[in-house]
Amino acid sequence: DSGIPVVVVDRPTGDYAFDEVTFDNRGAMFEAVSGLIGLGHKRILFVVKERLLSITVQRSEGLRRAADRAGPAVTATILECGDDQPTLATRLGAELKAPRPPSVIIVSNSTIAAWTLRALHGLGVSCPEEVSLIAFDEPEWADLVTPPLSVVRQPTREIARMAWACL
Repeated sequence: DSGIPVVVVDRPTGDYAFDEVTFDNRGAMFEAVSGLIGLGHKRILFVVKERLLSITVQRSEGLRRAADRAGPAVTATILECGDDQPTLATRLGAELKAPRPPSVIIVSNSTIAAWTLRALHGLGVSCPEEVSLIAFDEPEWADLVTPPLSVVRQPTREIARMAWACL
């Protein structure tokens, strides 16, 4: 109403009140999970801050589609941790001590990736020997851990270019 142009980036609302620029979160998760399943992973844990965030919903749909396509031998679980690192460590510990623990953890962003690595270290769980880890949003520090963190890269330059074009 004010006449100031607005573009929503990476948080699609679906209400079309604003121009929006994002990328195919469903497809990216589907491809990542399908690749992990192809490598032999059968128990997948997706760690998120907020389950109902639009991009989390989209990624969850991609996760479910890939797991369903693979059949009943593959299980996919979503763990919501909110803004609380200690809660994540406690819940992650319970998941890893379950009778059928995850063989791979997918995290929704760089903050959750750091929290997860810290929790794994505190639990004495080695990565990737005991559990693999893959992160969305390529943390700047991804190459500083050994081995380097596996990531799903977003086309940030293209997203920025498209946002500027909308403005």
